[in-house]
Amino acid sequence: MQPVLVSAEIWGRHFYAGQKLPLRICIVNDNDKGADLKALTLSCELVLNNGTKLAAGIEAVPEVKYYSREWITSEIMIPAEFARK
Repeated sequence: MQPVLVSAEIWGRHFYAGQKLPLRICIVNDNDKGADLKALTLSCELVLNNGTKLAAGIEAVPEVKYYSREWITSEIMIPAEFARK
């Protein structure tokens, strides 16, 4: 088991430039020492295959108690100029 598991729930198959990409992110605390996770930050990036970063964001995450999970609702704005890259 890993001490922290982060997974994103992304609904939809098609995403378009200039739209918001809604995300629902689950953080699970499986810390083998039985400790709560505190002072967490979540960073997300939207990156092209060639490594070009299109969008990024950072959010504070509430404390995740040992052997529990925390759901975060967020979104990434897909830049309008994405269609031209």
